[in-house]
Amino acid sequence: MLRALLLSITRNEISENSLSLLKQIIISNRIANDSEVPGFLVISPGSKCNLQCSDCYANSTCVNVSLDYDILTRIINETKNLWGTKFCVISGGEPFIYQSRGKTIIDLAKENQDVFFGLYQWHND
Repeated sequence: MLRALLLSITRNEISENSLSLLKQIIISNRIANDSEVPGFLVISPGSKCNLQCSDCYANSTCVNVSLDYDILTRIINETKNLWGTKFCVISGGEPFIYQSRGKTIIDLAKENQDVFFGLYQWHND
């Protein structure tokens, strides 16, 4: 998963600051936790998607099956506090369609500015 994520990053434009932060998070987490806990979290907060890819890995649909925002926030906070991990990959469905209690993935990122969020999307072009 980490290899796929890093390959995705290299295919897209990413600022030097973001790349440096990502490297720092991964290295500091491995040193602090001696690789006994995951270096990052992958979470799919919702299955709703506006695409209909025939080979969708997430079995995404137009039906909104999603985590409650309070649960999603708790997962992020426990990941930080219990694992010391500050790197989270958001998958889906389409991550930007996720909404719960009037909150979106953007709100989650704004509330957790000490976490590096990456988005993983599969588009069958």
